[in-house]
Amino acid sequence: MRVRRYNVGGMALTVTTIGDGAMATVCSQILASRADVTLTMWVREADHLAEMRRDRENKRYLPGVSLVDGIRLEGDGQQALAGAELIVCAVPTQYMRGTLERLKAYAPAGVSVVSVVKGIEIETLKRPSEIIVERLGLRPVAALSGPNIAGELVRHLPATMVAASADEELSRRVQ
Repeated sequence: MRVRRYNVGGMALTVTTIGDGAMATVCSQILASRADVTLTMWVREADHLAEMRRDRENKRYLPGVSLVDGIRLEGDGQQALAGAELIVCAVPTQYMRGTLERLKAYAPAGVSVVSVVKGIEIETLKRPSEIIVERLGLRPVAALSGPNIAGELVRHLPATMVAASADEELSRRVQ
């Protein structure tokens, strides 16, 4: 249901969130509630996708929070990433490499990625931003992080987030 849009510098924006955990859900909620954002959330497991579509809630990772109408849930990577102008990556670090490898054929070339992933990859000690470029190719990447927890963000409790990127324009857009 692509009905909500957010004015991002005077332009509509098509965003895909990769992941179906608590932070992916919160980011999707925030973006999909904006007027000029068309938001698709990619959900990996078919049974989880069916449950979320049926109940319009992420009972597994964020119980009690109804999904806003603007979130379109999709299990097919090609459909989820079709037309994406911004990708939000919210997959746990240890699963990120495999997930992005699975989806790389569908990620539009050059499209910016915002990582809300914390930590480093245990085997390689690489940051999520490095893994994104390795799997999806050279593109603008921003990290959005802070002292916050998804469950607190969804309840609109005070939080701080920082957007960082080598691409200053992308950092400003993410802010």
